[in-house]
Amino acid sequence: MSIIARVDDLQQRVVVRAVGSIGTAEILAHLQEEEASANLALPELVDARGAKPDISAAEVRTVVNLVRRLAQKTRLGPTAILVDSELAYGMLRMLEILVQDTCAVRPFRQQAQAEEWLNAFGTGKVRRT
Repeated sequence: MSIIARVDDLQQRVVVRAVGSIGTAEILAHLQEEEASANLALPELVDARGAKPDISAAEVRTVVNLVRRLAQKTRLGPTAILVDSELAYGMLRMLEILVQDTCAVRPFRQQAQAEEWLNAFGTGKVRRT
């Protein structure tokens, strides 16, 4: 349905709220909006708790292809995604594995862990696994 993003200037990160049914079209539009606003290099915290993933495993590959194309143009900041369903967590783990050579994306169930992971990128103490 919608992905609403804003830049948190204090923390220097993009804060996103995903609402309703989220499919490939919404994800691709979000990434293209970030590219247009030159925010792809910023760390990103996505709150997708309550959102319903509407994306197939095959469609995840479409997202992966766009991420790879964007990474050829600019550095991509790390993205932590908060989820509350097993389906969303599983789909995002698949995405994480498919883009691990391009950028850092990781699903989380707890906001504190997601923020700790994002903050670690600024300190050089990031655990990739």
